[in-house]
Amino acid sequence: NNTDYQVLYPQELADKTDRANWFSLSGVISKVTTDTTWLDDSAQVIATITTAEQLFTLSEDFNKYSDKEIVINIENDLNMMGAALSFSTDRLDNIKISGPANGATIYNIANTSAATEASKDNSDRVPRNYGGGLFADVNTGDIVVIENITISNAQIGGAKIGNVGAFIGAVRSQASLTLTNCHVIDSVITGQKKVGGLIGMIQQAGSPAPLKELNITNCSVEGTTIQVLEGECGTVAGYVQHGTNAQCALLDAVTVTNSSVVYIGTNKTTDVPSELAGKVTGQDFFGAKTDSDGYRPFASNAKYCLYVGGKYSFK
Repeated sequence: NNTDYQVLYPQELADKTDRANWFSLSGVISKVTTDTTWLDDSAQVIATITTAEQLFTLSEDFNKYSDKEIVINIENDLNMMGAALSFSTDRLDNIKISGPANGATIYNIANTSAATEASKDNSDRVPRNYGGGLFADVNTGDIVVIENITISNAQIGGAKIGNVGAFIGAVRSQASLTLTNCHVIDSVITGQKKVGGLIGMIQQAGSPAPLKELNITNCSVEGTTIQVLEGECGTVAGYVQHGTNAQCALLDAVTVTNSSVVYIGTNKTTDVPSELAGKVTGQDFFGAKTDSDGYRPFASNAKYCLYVGGKYSFK
């Protein structure tokens, strides 16, 4: 900062028009290149994490541990100083991330980009972006367990990214996900649609191709803003496809305090539009107009958006 408290950018960034990403004011997070005592990758991968640099290194090198079970033990609180942090891969994952019994907090993550799926261009040939969070995707066959972890003061996602949550962007059919003592505090989660505090999208929670396992215990969202450009959003989960009562009870049990969903689009109506009439239930409903999709559902006071039998319900 200068003496007038204005942020000064390095000269090489002077021509950048997109400054949504955070920049570290105290030095970049660098990969660990010499010390290997914290990582054992002989049979399974066991990482004992005590520094932000170690956790960043593991995330950057994640794809090289092909088809190995990965156990990540976070021993203490970590300040990522605005670095991105993601453990998503395209291969089969069996991953456990644990903090100590009294928990570990990861501060200042800035996951503000996502993988681009060029095969899913829209009608204007613009690539769609999907997935934002500690895990962008938990895919078919994956087993992911996260316990005793708090994400605090994080920026996750972006206005043109779908499936965004602090911990999980999307958990898909035939996957296994367990979140125990996981908390999101004082963060901003932003997405185009299917945006939630913990999880962006839960695909096929019931039939015809259900999740293999979904466990959510003692989790919370506090002081967090969920920003959505189009629709399908909630303070806990953005979108639950074919959910069952038992699975929705897991989301209902998540504690939410001082958190809300904020619509950041440019067009909405307080009346149920004809395209969705009779297909939406829940208080504080809006229909968000988009060029490609007609109207999408949006409700600001919901924990999640449930989609069953062609009807959206906000809970």
